[in-house]
Amino acid sequence: MTNNIFNDITQTKQTASSYSSTQKPIKVTDVVPSIPAASAVEEDSVNLSTDKQTKQKKGPIKAFKSFIAVIAKFFASFGQYFKGFFKGIKDAAIIGSLVYTAGSVINHFKSKAAEGAKKLPNKALAIVTAVAAMGINLWNASLNASEKRSDVEHRWTGHQK
Repeated sequence: MTNNIFNDITQTKQTASSYSSTQKPIKVTDVVPSIPAASAVEEDSVNLSTDKQTKQKKGPIKAFKSFIAVIAKFFASFGQYFKGFFKGIKDAAIIGSLVYTAGSVINHFKSKAAEGAKKLPNKALAIVTAVAAMGINLWNASLNASEKRSDVEHRWTGHQK
C-alpha cells in the first residue's frame, strides 16, 4: 500500500511575467536625499597627523610631588621583589627538600619490596617543585609591587590620564 498524499495537489506555474505591478517604479534618488559632495568629504575625512600633543608644564609643587612619587614607587617595587625573592628561596628549599626526602623514602621501600621496581626521579621532581614555588612567589611579588606602585601614585599624583 503506497501513500499518495501528494497526488491531489495541483501545481501552478507562475513566471515573472505573470505578476502584474500596480505601482509606479520608485527611483533611488527620490527616496534617499542627495548629499552635496563637499560636505560628504569633510565628514568622512581623517586627520593622520603625527604631531604629538604638547605636554603641559608642571608647577614646582607638582614636579616635586612627581619626583617623590617616582622614588617611592621604585623603593616600593624593589622592596616587594626583594621580599618575594627571598621568600621564594625559602619556600623552594623547604618544598624541594620535602619532595626529595619523600622520593628517597619511597625509592628505599620500593627497592626492598621488588628488585626490578622503577625508582622515582626524586631529584627532578624536587627541582620542578622548587622552581614552581619560586615562580609562584615571584608572581605574587609582581602583583604586590603593582599594587604598591598604584597606591603610591594615587597618594602622590592623583588620577591622571
